[in-house]
Amino acid sequence: MKMLDVLFLVKKRPVCVQQSRVALFMDRAEAEGLACSLRDVPESGLRRFLFFMGLPRARQIIVHDLLLSRAELVWLGTRGARIVFDCSTVFPESRQERFVHQCRRAGVCTASHLELARVMNPHCERVRVVPEGVDTGRFVPRSESDSASPLQVGIMGTQETAGALDSVLNRLQGLAGPVQFQVVSEKPYEGPCSDFVFWEKRSEERLVAQLWGMDVGVVPSEENDLSRNVSELLQFMACGIVPVVSAAGSNAEVVDHGIDGFLVDDPSEWEKYVMHLLDDPELRQAMGRAARDKVVSRFDSAVVGRQFWEPW
Repeated sequence: MKMLDVLFLVKKRPVCVQQSRVALFMDRAEAEGLACSLRDVPESGLRRFLFFMGLPRARQIIVHDLLLSRAELVWLGTRGARIVFDCSTVFPESRQERFVHQCRRAGVCTASHLELARVMNPHCERVRVVPEGVDTGRFVPRSESDSASPLQVGIMGTQETAGALDSVLNRLQGLAGPVQFQVVSEKPYEGPCSDFVFWEKRSEERLVAQLWGMDVGVVPSEENDLSRNVSELLQFMACGIVPVVSAAGSNAEVVDHGIDGFLVDDPSEWEKYVMHLLDDPELRQAMGRAARDKVVSRFDSAVVGRQFWEPW
């Protein structure tokens, strides 16, 4: 079998998550004429052993958000010229020993945000921050809005942020009536303020249209959650929707407070910032343009893809 240029190893996960990072790296590599392959690593047992035994050789092996055993890392060293550990999540304390070992074995480590890079830096000589990216050609602002319709506060819900979502809507329920809430998620919303929530099942095919139904985007995160994926935040901003976001995790690395969004440090601030945007359409439009401009210049998938593949 001909040697691959790049082999991506990932933990099996929803397609929408992989599209935010691994797929854009792979698309960029293939556009440059590199031979690539993406493989899902089995969780355990004989299937995992046979999986590693059957891996093709590659000039680079990129391990994304997946911790391997010492034996597996040694074997990868025989299959590839260089191992790259690409990480967008913070692993629990119980897995820190394996995390540190993998950073040391990798020739290169890439982190999706600065705090994670700081964790990796003591254990690897070459660490680079490569943020999440978004396709700004697909995620674009809507052409116009219906001024007669009730203002919509939108939230993209995930299983990981269900608790934070309930907490935020509990804070915002005083706005219900003149304001409606739109929740796009995998499962129906049944928490606080549900009588004023329009729920819609997340659809990758209709995702842009779903975002266009929102006037303000709310992005809740669990406190001290450094592993929060910022894809939803970038999608809001690419569509010109001003985000009001938890200051937890890497959100503060994306949003400039008061310029292209608002960062919430205290739970009491959710209602204040959302109301401020809803009461001032001109401010909302100006901040929406600033959000779009930032994402196009710094977080577009082509920009991030080039950054990942820059020579070391």
